[in-house]
Amino acid sequence: MRKRTAIILLAIIIFGYVFGYSFYYYNVKLKQKPYVKEDLLSGDVVGFVDKYFFKNPDIEGRNFIGSSNASTTFVVFMDLSKDGSKFFITEVFARLKEEFIDTGMIRFYHKYYVTLQDFEAKSENYRISALLACMDTDDYYGYYFDIFTVKDYNGAFLEALKYKSEEELNQCVNNPSKELINDIIEVEKLSLSGLNPKFYIGIEGNDNIEVEGTPSYDSLKRSIRRVQILIGN
Repeated sequence: MRKRTAIILLAIIIFGYVFGYSFYYYNVKLKQKPYVKEDLLSGDVVGFVDKYFFKNPDIEGRNFIGSSNASTTFVVFMDLSKDGSKFFITEVFARLKEEFIDTGMIRFYHKYYVTLQDFEAKSENYRISALLACMDTDDYYGYYFDIFTVKDYNGAFLEALKYKSEEELNQCVNNPSKELINDIIEVEKLSLSGLNPKFYIGIEGNDNIEVEGTPSYDSLKRSIRRVQILIGN
């Protein structure tokens, strides 16, 4: 009887802590941000909690490479103009692709790491991201990897898209895609500013292990294996 009472009291304490922290976090951290109120009023309670309390990136409908049957998801936010991003693609990604993507074990998602400051200043990172977001979705990752091997971004994209003029590409920059705008908002929601690259390795986009900076391949591999153990692989 005492054991049962203790369990009930512990459950009440835990519930009270979670409720109290959630109330504090919403009122202090989230309430003043207009997009938070919009998401809350949408009626998607599960999605709201997932975004703001568990902080899982939104990968619904996003392009990925790998098997659609893979339960392990690997999401990376990268500033496309930074050396750390180039290091990941040129020094780490090939091994990741060979061992985990090509073998159907993970799905790899890229998300734009563009801050509100990047957007307002039309920074190099924003401009590259906006141009990439204009690319044909069928060849999206082909263009994505090309970014790290070319210097003249405008020229490279113009060459890839011979049917587009430079004026049309400027339209991409001045009128960013909905996907890019959503990522800019998400970068703020996830408080990513200053952390580049940022990796989320999880199960179907949830229960993520978060990795920051430019980790070694072995470090990322250990994180992937931890997730795979959880799902019995």
